[in-house]
Amino acid sequence: MQPSKKYRLRISLLVVTLVLALLAIVVLMREGEKRQADAFAGHFAQLYAEGDIDGILDLFYWQGVPQHHRTRLRIALQAETRYPLDRVKIQRASSRSIEEAFNNTSITLNLSPRWRMETILATEDRLGNAYWVGLTDAGKWRIAGAKGLE
Repeated sequence: MQPSKKYRLRISLLVVTLVLALLAIVVLMREGEKRQADAFAGHFAQLYAEGDIDGILDLFYWQGVPQHHRTRLRIALQAETRYPLDRVKIQRASSRSIEEAFNNTSITLNLSPRWRMETILATEDRLGNAYWVGLTDAGKWRIAGAKGLE
């Protein structure tokens, strides 16, 4: 018994509708994540402008990180926050950019980064840093690693 043309057409329309609905969900989820990443970058910039070192340190994911790393980062941030930020931008991180950034370093990321946040200081030499941001199991955005821009 062969399905009628009308039946096949209905099934085809149903399949197309489901595919379009799934695509819409994926797009909305990505846009929602982009808004969250933008909000994270804005929060970082606000903490930086306020000189809130503890607040900035709270944005890092510290699981498995030795205390002396946190101490060194605190010292670096105390020096950096004397200069204003020129800009903060955040973009989706590619696996290649992560590999290239941490290749030949002793840095091990403790979280899978999905975003790369770049900060540029308002200094003559335009010093800056790259921060890799990921989502924890608890659903919080946190910085997994940082490295000075070259």
